[in-house]
Amino acid sequence: MYLNLFSDLDVSHLDSFKKLNERLDRMYGSRLAQRKSDDFWSVTMKLLDVPTKPELTFLEEKDGKVTWTLDLPGVKKDDLKVTLDGPTLRIVASRGKSKLDVAYSLPEDQYDIDTTTAKLEDGVLYITVSRVDVHVTKQRDVLVT
Repeated sequence: MYLNLFSDLDVSHLDSFKKLNERLDRMYGSRLAQRKSDDFWSVTMKLLDVPTKPELTFLEEKDGKVTWTLDLPGVKKDDLKVTLDGPTLRIVASRGKSKLDVAYSLPEDQYDIDTTTAKLEDGVLYITVSRVDVHVTKQRDVLVT
């Protein structure tokens, strides 16, 4: 009876998800079964070691300087590279076998690349940039202290 209600519903696009789910069951069956409380995608990302993009969080604006934070638990200063290229902030970090390479578009303001600082403290990266009136296109690696 229920099949008749949805007989004209097109679900052909779900075949690829079904095939992926079957393949993951074959590859990781018992590990997936142990995590029934987790949703399918978070389990898939964990099993395939696909890093998710951590959120760049606005912290404060003070004296013309803007500070953002980024949680990077387990990352050491030597395994971290921060680059500011115009309004694009790029962060490359590694932790064991995992590697994170993400880019963030900062608000369309003009920043002084030469005074940008980054500090890693207790697994939190603090990035501080100064706003300027004149836009000069530069690229610079930011020293992490």
